[in-house]
Amino acid sequence: ADAVSKSKRPYDTAARLGGEEFALLLPGASEVRAKAITQRILNTFRTTPFYSQDGTEFFVTFSAGIASIKGEAAYNMEKILNVADKALYEAKNTGRNKIIATQVLGDEEFKKSMVHSDEKHFLFFGKHI
Repeated sequence: ADAVSKSKRPYDTAARLGGEEFALLLPGASEVRAKAITQRILNTFRTTPFYSQDGTEFFVTFSAGIASIKGEAAYNMEKILNVADKALYEAKNTGRNKIIATQVLGDEEFKKSMVHSDEKHFLFFGKHI
């Protein structure tokens, strides 16, 4: 919990979901920025020694799942957590000690509204390619 709290930005929110699961809310962070913040925490865990009650040194790692929202898409917290949880289990099932980011939520709507390159060509040159 201390490593997560120290690695987050001042306006991010960290919460313990239970057991050994934590969540970070990273307002305004793109998928790339969220990965960078999470990677910084992962690197801290990789290099920070922990000690058992008998004084034995050990190191810990973690896996992370990232769910991002793009634009003004409305998603409830349960859906966002489910998407991040699926990414987390993908990270665990494909080798652990890594970060998996999901497809950006809201991206489907964003892509639907985009002008595609063949449409741009038609708009500028008056013919399809």
